[in-house]
Parts: sequence; structure tokens; C-alpha cells
Amino acid sequence: MTIKKLTPDAFIIVRKLFHTNDTNLPTAYGVIEGLVPGQIWVDTENDPQACLILCEDSYCLTAGHLNEVLFQEFFVLLKQKCNVRLQCGLSVNYKPLKLLNFTSIPRREYKYDMSALVIPHYENQTPYILKPIKDKAMFNLCIWKKIMLETYLTPENYLKNAIGFVLWDADKQIVVSEAHGICSKHLVELVTVTHEKYRGQKLSTIVCNHLIHHAVSKGLHPVWSCNESNVASSRVAEHQGMKEITKYTFYCLSHKSTCIFSACLRVIFQTCLQITRM
Repeated sequence: MTIKKLTPDAFIIVRKLFHTNDTNLPTAYGVIEGLVPGQIWVDTENDPQACLILCEDSYCLTAGHLNEVLFQEFFVLLKQKCNVRLQCGLSVNYKPLKLLNFTSIPRREYKYDMSALVIPHYENQTPYILKPIKDKAMFNLCIWKKIMLETYLTPENYLKNAIGFVLWDADKQIVVSEAHGICSKHLVELVTVTHEKYRGQKLSTIVCNHLIHHAVSKGLHPVWSCNESNVASSRVAEHQGMKEITKYTFYCLSHKSTCIFSACLRVIFQTCLQITRM
């Protein structure tokens, strides 16, 4: 391969390839700034014209000038991941995407007009307690603990670099709704989930609203993205007063069966190795 893997101290060199109207910038900048774990690959180390950001979870982002040869090289890295959600700004008719069996998922991203910022305020009038995620004990009780670990690798990294709040049912001792903020130095992307038995009470609206006010007080600009088919998520964003909408596409690829097979082979090999040593 001709592409090069950057060392973390050189990540900043690809920031110029991203622009303010690009989508998923909190994740891209988060990796560049060392707040979100990931790798960055480029076409050339000294003056890159294109890059691929590989997060530890399924998120992958490209920026700059892609051609088919370069995309094929990036694809060698992408196919090593069990699942890929690629944001690359390419047309759904881009030939390599079709040939390599990517499926397209229409998305939308919400933002505030920061020059005329108006954020509604939702009081927590529920019977549940609003709490920050500020220690491992609370983190370990989160509904999306596994997903956050896929992004941040460790609870310590999450607690250092992300923002989180929950609504807590004190009687049943469970998290009923939670919101997480994936942060860069100036942006934060919100994700939220509500326990299936507690839905329909606008709990995500309340916990996300609190996270947004907290983030803005810290100088962070909130961003919200979701699949176009996820009407509930769109409504939560709109309830927060987010009106600027950008439509884009995720290109998804799954190698899950291959990864499971490879994992099984590793287990079998390790078991056989242990038996031979007995």
C-alpha cells in the first residue's frame, strides 16, 4: 500500500481537509485532537490531500480528494473492521461503493444557528433523578455502556473526554434514560437512549436538554445526527430548537460473520494449544 499511517502527534495535519459545513465533525476533530481513540491514514505524510479516520467503533470518515485507486487502498483497511459506517461525502452512484457492496443509509444532521442561539429549557418534573456520569460506578450502570466502550475503550477515557447525564429510577436502581456527548475541543455530538420500558415520557428530551445547556456553558457547540428513518430521534433534536439540517449518507458494510468466524478460530487454536501443553 502507498497510504501512510500517521502518528498521533501528526494528526493535526489533516484538520485542513475538513470544513465547517462537513458532517460528523465532533468525531473527526475528536480523533484529530486526541480526545477520541482512532487511527488516521493519509495519501502522503508531508502534505496530505486525503485522509481516512478509523474510530475504534464502526465510525469511519474520509476527507480531501479521493480517487478510485486511493479508495481501494482505504477499503483494504475498512474491510478489516467487523462493521463500517463510512461518512465520505461521495455520491451514492460512486462506482466503487456499489462494486464493494456498501449499502447507503440516508442521514440528517441538526445544528443550532450559533449567531442567534435559542435553546428551550425543559424542567425535570419526572419522578427520576437527573445525575451526571462522573464515576465508573454510574458509567457501569449505563444502558449504552458497551457502545461507549466501543468508542472510548475504557471508562477512564470516557470520563475524561466525554460528557454524560442520566435519569435515575431510585426505587428500581436503574438508569431509565441517558445522554452522552462525543466531544472535540469546540463541538459535541449528542447520542441518547431510553430504557424500552420507560419510553413515551419524553425522557430523552429532558436529559439531552440538560446536557446541551451544560455543553454550551462550557463553550461547546452541539450537533445531532441520526438516520432519516429514526423519527423519534429527529423529534428530540427538534424539541431542542435545532433547525439547521444537513442531509448526508452513511455507507455501511458488515463483515460480522467473518469476524465471528475468525474469533472462533482463535478460540479453537488457543484451546488446542492448551491441550497440547498438558
